[in-house]
Amino acid sequence: MIAIGFTGLSGCGKDVAASILADIAKAHNFSVVFYQFADVIRDELKKRKISNETGSREILLNLGNELRSTYGPGVLASRIIDNFKASIADNKPVPNILIATGIRNKGEVETLRKEWGENFILVSIQASENIRADRKMSRSQYQEDKHSSDEIEKADKYIGILECIEISDVQIRNDGTLDDLKDEMTQFFQNRLLPALSSQTP
Repeated sequence: MIAIGFTGLSGCGKDVAASILADIAKAHNFSVVFYQFADVIRDELKKRKISNETGSREILLNLGNELRSTYGPGVLASRIIDNFKASIADNKPVPNILIATGIRNKGEVETLRKEWGENFILVSIQASENIRADRKMSRSQYQEDKHSSDEIEKADKYIGILECIEISDVQIRNDGTLDDLKDEMTQFFQNRLLPALSSQTP
């Protein structure tokens, strides 16, 4: 199995890129399992019976920071690993590809690399500040105004996203159209992921 992590600043398009890659892999008959780091935090909100009906990123950010402070910087990655292992218990088939999107600090990268070694690939998606700002203002995934969006970006940088980008194995620009991003992900699949999958023993 190859594990692929996606990182990048808000509005870069990392979730879209991850979804495109999953679709490409499935079209080539590879099995894929998909995780989002934010879903780990949402699960914790449910356990604590904390409502987040507005989809506030600030609530997710604050709880994520609390979990990292309490359990260590790699806690969200560890929970994803635990969830994955539980999903393949009782001799269930192991997927060809695991995709995890929303990596925000070096501790998460180190946890994933410790678990999967050379079979883990960290991909950073990058876009200009103006393009990211336009995307954030136009989307409805989160309820955020320009002020809150700017504050969240500062917090993301403080947590360690820029360091994750620096240590990523693959850097992909996403300043163009959706078709451009599809082309980039197709090239990544053909030139990096497919050879890695082919080299593994069945």
